[in-house]
Amino acid sequence: MRRFTWLAWVSVCALAGCASLLSLDELSVESSGAQAGAAGAKAGGGGGGAGAAGAAGTAGSGAGGLGGAGGAGASGGGGVSGGGGVSGMSGAAGAAGQARALPPERPTGNPVPSGGKRLVFAVRSFWLGLSDPETHEPDPDAWRKYGFDFDGKCTTLDQSKTDTSGVCQRAKDSPPQALVDGDGCRDNNFGGIIVSAVALGQQDMEKKLNEGLEKGGATMLLVIDDVDAGDADDPYAPGKLYVVASTSTPPKWDGSDLREVDSVTVIGGDLAKPKSDFKRGYIKNGTWVSGEYNDTPSSLIFPVSGDPVVLEATTLVLTLELDAARQSVLRSDLGAVLNLEKFLKSVSPSLAEQAGCGNYTLYINILSKTPDLFDTRPGFSDPTQPCNALSLGGKLDWLPVKEPVKVVTLPVEPPPCDGGP
Repeated sequence: MRRFTWLAWVSVCALAGCASLLSLDELSVESSGAQAGAAGAKAGGGGGGAGAAGAAGTAGSGAGGLGGAGGAGASGGGGVSGGGGVSGMSGAAGAAGQARALPPERPTGNPVPSGGKRLVFAVRSFWLGLSDPETHEPDPDAWRKYGFDFDGKCTTLDQSKTDTSGVCQRAKDSPPQALVDGDGCRDNNFGGIIVSAVALGQQDMEKKLNEGLEKGGATMLLVIDDVDAGDADDPYAPGKLYVVASTSTPPKWDGSDLREVDSVTVIGGDLAKPKSDFKRGYIKNGTWVSGEYNDTPSSLIFPVSGDPVVLEATTLVLTLELDAARQSVLRSDLGAVLNLEKFLKSVSPSLAEQAGCGNYTLYINILSKTPDLFDTRPGFSDPTQPCNALSLGGKLDWLPVKEPVKVVTLPVEPPPCDGGP
């Protein structure tokens, strides 16, 4: 049987059992003082226990203002004082000098095959917004460093509260921080709101998820073709993304692992026809990019319970910074814009299975409060329309594996609810 893994677990845990959340509005003020305080840039600085949200950071002119102090604890002698917001984002109001988080642009040259080598990597660990992307140490502000700037705006807490971001209209009953951007104007509500909710009751969530991958859990596998030698730019380096099935023995992660591709992630059982196909991939300044930024719809495949979830992204950016020998990955960033309605439909079976069919509608309603973009390329903005898309950011650690040669069809679990969710 397919195993329940990280994406569905994150969604359900955030909404159902890993924290005593009554609504997303309470998310910004009901965390522990240390957790919410350090997340001041997202929630305005949290207080202890059930403390009130702290004041927003003052707008910066260059280096950025300081975050607000944490609110006082509501009872029980007060909680731990909340820390200030991240200074860099506080200065986003005067966006001058803040570099946008963007992938390298496509290099010049004709994108045609050149006879380069093939690279094959599998994800050893996912980082969703709870840990620093460099040190992997717990950091409640880590979500701010994940993803890309899709809307070309640097939305502050004040702009989000007053619904004056110029991006789109905040969803009804959404939390006041729903439109706030991370560092470099990054759009990442999946990490900033959904994953942050998990941390309230399960701060080692990422550690546990990655321990599952170490034991052989289902994960993502990427094949990059026609990679030229040396450090030259390469306008043609297409890629294919799969989900590989779990194994009964732990991987060695030494380049010798041979994984089997889950049939759900390919068309007609054909390895040459992945549902996530980056035909316009390229390499610029040593970094592989999956395709044109902000203008490339694609399928984003995640390993979850039941069938791997295939998310139809309005735009998707996956980057891998390669070493000089083009043999290993130094760092990798993921960003996507997901139509909210399609996202909810894709994760519905897992939500219904794990959260309980009776509570399914409640959880869907809560997730419906998280959109931060408008679902239209390339700007993802329309201030006259309600927000209807969710931004997602993450980082991945890839290691070399052998090229897959086999597709397997795993037993399909019955629908979790009578008649489906």
